[in-house]
Amino acid sequence: MASLPGRRVRSRSRTGFLGCLLALLFAIPSWAAVDPYEIGIAEREAGRLRGLVERLNKQNLLYQLHLGGVGKVDMQATSSEIDRLLDILETGSSAYSVAKPPNRAVKEQLEFVSALWSPLRRIALASPYDYLRYSSDLMPKNARLGDPLMIRGFDRRSQEMIEQASKLMLLYQQSCIEAGSNLCELAANSGFFAMLAERVAKELVLIYAGLDTQESIEKLKESRAMFEGSLATLAKSPILAAAADPARGPAAEIVRESWKGMREDWERLRFEVDLAIEDRAEAMDIERMLGLQRRLVGEMERLRAALSRYAAVLQESA
Repeated sequence: MASLPGRRVRSRSRTGFLGCLLALLFAIPSWAAVDPYEIGIAEREAGRLRGLVERLNKQNLLYQLHLGGVGKVDMQATSSEIDRLLDILETGSSAYSVAKPPNRAVKEQLEFVSALWSPLRRIALASPYDYLRYSSDLMPKNARLGDPLMIRGFDRRSQEMIEQASKLMLLYQQSCIEAGSNLCELAANSGFFAMLAERVAKELVLIYAGLDTQESIEKLKESRAMFEGSLATLAKSPILAAAADPARGPAAEIVRESWKGMREDWERLRFEVDLAIEDRAEAMDIERMLGLQRRLVGEMERLRAALSRYAAVLQESA
């Protein structure tokens, strides 16, 4: 019986040791056990949400106005891609090298973005009858006049989700920098050019349809200036210069071709933008404009993929 106190002491010591060990484990930042590259990929995917939500916003406008041959199937495809991105960010994926939320701040912001997506998703996938019913449920009664198709309400909610997705991306970027990934700077631009291109097309459609023309022209001027300013910034990017270095051979040629194609497609789309700003939208060819915009986004995605591959090589050789 005399040995019992000693056993209690040893038991307490063991319990205390286990408690300290658990405390240390939970104190370690969650990204410490994750490849830094996966944090960068998660940041990139969070950034892509911005372009996809603005694409859905544009598709909703075209669908409601019966323009551009856009159908429910197009909105369903974009909605499915947003669903996939949110799911993969929530759970992480070893197959796609996407990290789980690295800290509580990211997790909570991701939950907030998902909550904003829920009503937008319901409207985007609704039948024509349910579309108006669901949209009306989400709008103040005194705000329905002048917006019979609820496109302004959808736009407002889309912009709110884009703003919060940008905040989510910045939280990922902070973790990305702490983890030491080479993808952080590049991932910060993910989805941004696509978002601007989709927004430009949306504003062109509004002007073409004669909806909020003067306001849309002012917004289009802002989008044009933002796009060109972002292009100028990207042109000075060290990672673009390094990836396009002829010494890298064929891989660099792909980067140079994508960069050239992106700038040329923007110049073609800008012609349509300038027409609308000069209040000559009646001369616009909607089908041609939408084709140019889709091709521009395609070139952006091609360039993004090439630069991501280059960043992955840098990460492996670090």
